[in-house]
Formats: sequence, C-alpha cells, structure tokens
Amino acid sequence: MAIQDVPGKGRVSIALLNIPRGKRIFSESPIIVVREDDSNIEECVVQQVEALSENQRRAFLQLRNTRPWTNDKQRYLGIFQTTALSMASGTDATCGAGVFIKASHINHSCVPNAYRTWNTDIERHTVHALGNIDEGEEITISYLTDSHTRRGRETRQEVLKASYGITCSCRLCSLPPQESKECDAKLKELAKLYRAKGNQEYRTLVLSPLEQLRRAERMTDLHKELGLCQDAWSLPYSDAAEILICNGDLARAGAFADMAISVWRIYCGNDCTQIKAFRTFLQLLQQGHDSQRVSKKWSTAVNECPRGLGPKKWEDWLWRREDPYRQGQLVDLRTRASFPDFASLPGPISSDGFLGDSDILAEERGRHWCFLAEIKDMSFLTFSSPNKHLQMHVEDVDKQKIPLIFYTEFGGEEVDGPNLEVGHTVAVLNVQRHKFGDGALGVHLEDPRKLKIFPVSLQNLLALNDRVQHFSTASTGPKTCHACAVGRKEKNHKADCKLLRDPDLRALFVIEWEDSARPLRFPLEVEKES
Repeated sequence: MAIQDVPGKGRVSIALLNIPRGKRIFSESPIIVVREDDSNIEECVVQQVEALSENQRRAFLQLRNTRPWTNDKQRYLGIFQTTALSMASGTDATCGAGVFIKASHINHSCVPNAYRTWNTDIERHTVHALGNIDEGEEITISYLTDSHTRRGRETRQEVLKASYGITCSCRLCSLPPQESKECDAKLKELAKLYRAKGNQEYRTLVLSPLEQLRRAERMTDLHKELGLCQDAWSLPYSDAAEILICNGDLARAGAFADMAISVWRIYCGNDCTQIKAFRTFLQLLQQGHDSQRVSKKWSTAVNECPRGLGPKKWEDWLWRREDPYRQGQLVDLRTRASFPDFASLPGPISSDGFLGDSDILAEERGRHWCFLAEIKDMSFLTFSSPNKHLQMHVEDVDKQKIPLIFYTEFGGEEVDGPNLEVGHTVAVLNVQRHKFGDGALGVHLEDPRKLKIFPVSLQNLLALNDRVQHFSTASTGPKTCHACAVGRKEKNHKADCKLLRDPDLRALFVIEWEDSARPLRFPLEVEKES
C-alpha cells in the first residue's frame, strides 16, 4: 500500500499489488494515544506531538483536520479529533483512541473493501482485505460505528459531515432515489433486529428458540443483500450458535461457530481477541457450564452434521427450515411456523401484558398460526369478582404443560360442552404467551371464537395428519373419500373420516396461513378454490 495524491480526492491509499481476501495489509502502532482516563486531552496530545521525530511530525501534520484552529495546540487537537481511530477491541472499550500514520490516511466508504480493528494482544492496529483488492485500487475502511452504518443515507451523511467534514459518495450513498429508499428500509429493519437482540433476556433463547433463530437468519440475509462489510456480519452466526447451544443442538452450533470464526479470521486475523473470546465461550457452554439454563429440546451431538448435502439442503438443515411446500400437498400440522409449540409463540417474557392486538400482530409477522395442545385437567377459578374463569392445563407438542385461562364474557361457559373433555385437543388461533400475576407463563384467552376443541388426543391428531400428508402426495392408491374430501378410502379410514367431516379440522389442512390480510376465527372460512 502507498499513500498517493489523486486529483479530486486528495491523499488516498492505493494497493501496489493484488491483495487477496483476508490478507493482512498492514499492522501499525499509534504515534499519538489518548486513554479514556486522560483528563486533559489537549495537553496530552500536544505533549506527544512535540515528542515526535521530525518525520513523524511532518506525517502527522499532513493528516486531515476539519476543526478550526488559530495556534499549534488547536491544530494538533483538531487533527487528533478528526483522524483518531478507536483502540477498543471486541471485549475492551476502555483503551481510548490513537492516531496512525497509515490507517488514518485511509478514506471512508460505507461499503469498504478493508476492515480495521485494534488488536489488544499485539497492541497494534490491523487492516485486512474484505475482498480481493486489485492493484491500483483504492483501499477504503469505514469510519462509522456498526450502529451508524445501519442508519439511512441521510443520517450517515450527517454523522460523517459533523465528525470528519466529508461527504460520502460510495456505492451505498450514490444509489438512485428509489433504490436508496429501499436500501434505507432494509437498514432500518436490520437496526430493529439488532435492538431486539440487545433487549432480549437470556432465557428467550430457550423459551422461543425458533423465533430467535429466524431473527438471526434474517439479519444474515439483510447483510448479504446490502453488501455491508462490518465486523457485526459475524454476529448473526455467533448468535445462532448461542441459540442452538442453549437448546442442545451442538451439531448446528458447531457449524455456525466455525462460520463466525471464519468471518473474524478474514476481518481481524487468526490472532484477534474476538476468536479467542468466542472459543472460550463455546467451550464453557458445551461443557454445560450453565446447565441450569440449557434446554435439550433440539439435542444433537457435535458429530451429527449430515454429509453430502448440496448448498440449498445444507442451508435448510443449518437454519432448521421447514420442508418446502410441494404442489398439491395439504398443510402439515407438524409445521412449526403454522402450528408452533408454546415456547415459539410470540409474547412477553419478563413483563405483563400483550405485544398488541393479535390480528395486527399476525399482519406484522406476515402469517397466521394455530397453537395445538391436549387438555390435561380443568377447573373453574374465582378471582376478586364473583365471576368464574375456566382454567385448563394443556400440554403442547413438546410436552410442555401450561395454563390456559378464559377471560371471555362468560368465563369459558360458552365453550362447546360435548367436546370439553380431558384428553381432547384445543386449537387456538394467533395466540400469544402471557405472563400472569403469579409469574406463570400461559395463555390468556379473551375471544372464544379463537378456540376450537377437537374430540381427539393430540398424539392421534398428529398421527391422522401424517396419514393425510401421505394421501396428499401419493400418486397411486385408493380414491379420495368424498365424505371428508381429505382422506382416502382404505382400511381403517372410517374413524379418520368421522373426524375429518368437521369443516374446521379440514380447514386446518387447506387454510393459507401466510395470508395475514384477514383475521381468522372459528368457524374457519375457506376459499372455494381450496
């Protein structure tokens, strides 16, 4: 790399040869350092500048200065404030900032081709190539923090102008108006996902792991679509690894851990603090260091990764995606996106109340869902008012037992009498988790039209579902039963047919769960095409 004068751009850093992705372009010690506990920054900077060699001082004075000055002290401080780079590592934010002759000359881009970071172990600033850099190409880094990078174009430009006196014209900042608007919308979504990650409690990794994994997957997709080159690009991978470890899935966690480490290796080098810290963290979790908070819901061993999968099937396995829908196949009641377990339902974890109206929530999530659980016991509760409230204890597909309490107009007395029995299955539309006054998590039901009871155990309902799935995809075999229109005429179909004649049960197999534009209530209305 060499620093050269380029017409219209000033002093820029140019690659003198082809630089491969992940190559450490250089490492550098600071010539000026200000620690966070230094009380008088100006005096600290001036003393260090005056102690520089003649060549170092000349190089320092050639750095950009966007601050007004009338004397040497103000000039030195202005250069420091304009060009100083953070000396904080991924785990230590107390190191302060420093001025680097090479690194401080590299220009900014919101989508840079190089990444700079402070390596605490070697006490040097490192710059690595994020992609293949051609000979003669300008080397760029980002001056923005990760949080500022995830802001819209207007905000990024304001920050860069105020802090560095520059106007960015990178690819991201030079998009046509409509594309820029679409890009800003994606950045806003990405920032929201990062805030959600920062606000979550540790236990949400166990209580709603699939929802958290989908958040990490969406973050990864947005990073790829936007082409952002930030250290945070590795966070969805490390986040996914943590979610999976907390639920016992060591096979996928190990794969994501390798992916996170490979990203850090490209950005920061094999000797970076992030890799060492993450490896230590993984070892502690894999050894059951926090065993009281680790679920075995998705239990797999480290060596259980499948072999011989193509790229698409590998990604599907890695992210625990549902099997893709096949033309002509009916909806599968085992699909967790449409029929989630209790832990995967949306809802509060540490505070009372709802996330909001469930119909609006369904529209925001882009789909409806239905919670299936088997009634284990029932009783009527009396609170401060004379009204009674029906309480069921129900067990979901993962054998988690939770309370379902009716806060309907008649306290549950309006529920279908003949089917209201222990051992039968409840189906509740667009339900949310609720935290009751005693701290217990369960279901708070206000609209009785969102609940239906089917006279069959959950186990037998899912077994019926498996037979229906087989019928819907089999190309040969008995003809479709005209009575239930879902099963096929074969031995032992009579019992299935009796259940499937219920239009609401049939509707579960044909409803378009991704169509969140209209609210769902029992009895379910199905389009004629279905």
